[in-house]
Amino acid sequence: VTSADSTATVAVDQVAGLTIVRSASPSAAAAYNAVQLITYTYVVSNTGNIPVTGIAVNEKDFTGTGALSAISCPATERDAVTQFSCTATYTLTQQDVDAGSLTNTADATGTAATGPVTADDFTVTTPQDQVSKLTMTKTADTSYVDAAGDTIVYTFHIRNDGNVTVHDVAA
Repeated sequence: VTSADSTATVAVDQVAGLTIVRSASPSAAAAYNAVQLITYTYVVSNTGNIPVTGIAVNEKDFTGTGALSAISCPATERDAVTQFSCTATYTLTQQDVDAGSLTNTADATGTAATGPVTADDFTVTTPQDQVSKLTMTKTADTSYVDAAGDTIVYTFHIRNDGNVTVHDVAA
């Protein structure tokens, strides 16, 4: 007995999805000093089952007082269930250290056959230990005094050994 050919159509839901995870390096609080270069890494993943094209990483909120570099990405099109990393850099300013932390929020957007796709915002905060520390040395213009009434001129050198700006310093 031979049966007739049969066919079946199975509907597959087309699901588009993106996620973004970011990190900052260095991430240890001890490294957060003025002129420290921070590299932000954005890992974008296509979590859906269809390709997403025109993927862009979008900076949404950045609390740094300087300029974040342009975000560099290797590609803007990804097949389903793949990921790629983008990077940006930032050099900490003294004002950033004085503020105590930086926050950086981004998302990723793209287009799938089903329409626009947007990843939820992802924020990374770079903690900074604020250290206020002054060191003072005092020197005299002479190492001995010959007679009562001699004038000695003292010089005070005050150095900020911390990582935050110190105001109203007086010797």
